[in-house]
Amino acid sequence: GFPEGKKVIELLKKNNNYFPFMSHDIMVNYNFFKNLSIKYKMIQIYRNPFDIIHSWNKRNWGERFQNDPQPSALLFTTKNKLYPWHVAGREKNWQKKNSVERCSDMVINLIEKLDKNQKTKKDKNIITISYEDFIQNTHKNLSAICKFLGTKKTKRTDRILIKEKCPKKYDYNIYLKKRSYIKSKVTATTFKKICTLEENYQNKIYNLK
Repeated sequence: GFPEGKKVIELLKKNNNYFPFMSHDIMVNYNFFKNLSIKYKMIQIYRNPFDIIHSWNKRNWGERFQNDPQPSALLFTTKNKLYPWHVAGREKNWQKKNSVERCSDMVINLIEKLDKNQKTKKDKNIITISYEDFIQNTHKNLSAICKFLGTKKTKRTDRILIKEKCPKKYDYNIYLKKRSYIKSKVTATTFKKICTLEENYQNKIYNLK
């Protein structure tokens, strides 16, 4: 079997290994994360809020949180219904919304919490990237990530890029269809909020970059 014990730990330390973890909402809870005082390098990827809302709705997150215990998000129960942690205090109003409104509410709430964490852009252990820029300028972004981590690309990197068809063009026409669909499903107030978030996103990724 695989060797165990102190020798393995020392070997891992000498080889300067990275142990990758994919997580959610760390930037929303950045102050708590910093209090852990752990050594880390973080690749933080953001995406246009309209794309996120459409994706969440497509995966039925507006409904699944209510009866599905599988989501990775922290959940709480009120009157025998499940809610994501960031809906706390707004359950009654959130319950009245349709699925697209719920997804919009969650995305708006999480992004607005980023405003409290503007100091993250001063954290040298975080590299901030936009999804749209990454898929279109993949090699430039990979070079930046390699420099950030002190690593190099491998043959496997190229195989993954081929599999994911990167670089690739961001389809603006599909984006417009998503935006139009969301507009037809949410209130004017909610749509205006999403538009404002999109403007802030396009401004150096919520001014985090």
